[in-house]
Amino acid sequence: LGATDAIPALRRAMRDPEWWVRSNAARALRESGTRGLAALEAALEDEDRFARHQAVLMLEELGEVDARVRALGRDGPERERAETFVRKLVDAGGTERLEALARNGSDGPAAVSLARLLSAPGESARR
Repeated sequence: LGATDAIPALRRAMRDPEWWVRSNAARALRESGTRGLAALEAALEDEDRFARHQAVLMLEELGEVDARVRALGRDGPERERAETFVRKLVDAGGTERLEALARNGSDGPAAVSLARLLSAPGESARR
């Protein structure tokens, strides 16, 4: 699937009551390139906890979580975008992979930033 005109419908399908519809919609977004990636990142802030969960899973599968954590060690706008992404992930309840990276997959400035972001209070009450 690469048709970007399907992205809004796929985002809505991520809120479907059926788990398999949510899962397939998120997988289709994962395969939809940069617009699909943007839709998955936006889903991290969805009010539906199941939509947020599917977004976290797909972003992890894409390697986006690891890439953004690595970007925490850089300077400038890339680091700022990475911090925003990690905050959204934490608020969405997607900390399992982040915690694993903090324990044994990240070092230097990225590790310091990640530890700070994981311990910062946020909107995590939505979990």
